[in-house]
Amino acid sequence: AGKYSLSKWSVGSNITAGSIIFGLLTNKFEDVTAGAHYKMSNDTSVGTQVAISSVKADKKKEMKAANKTDIGLGVEHRFNKATLLQTKIEANFVSEEGGSLKTDFSYGGVVEYKYPQLAS
Repeated sequence: AGKYSLSKWSVGSNITAGSIIFGLLTNKFEDVTAGAHYKMSNDTSVGTQVAISSVKADKKKEMKAANKTDIGLGVEHRFNKATLLQTKIEANFVSEEGGSLKTDFSYGGVVEYKYPQLAS
């Protein structure tokens, strides 16, 4: 016997206008993510994203209700067929019940290299 659950679903849409792609995504209408991606050339593109969600209070975990906003900016550059560089900076803001605001910043990057004999 199988079991099916519709607890994890999301709905989204992308709209393309020239070199720009606008996107919108919602997860069960509890949060929303919006972003834009701009392809500057065949090798370089930039993107930005804003995600807004709310966290419900949980007395067992001593968590207060909060609103969370994440803002990200990323750059992708392809040096050649085998080498790709991706970087991202993200700022996270959490506004808790009672008026406190917590901020956090993160950054990261990936260099991807496809060895020619293994890539097909």
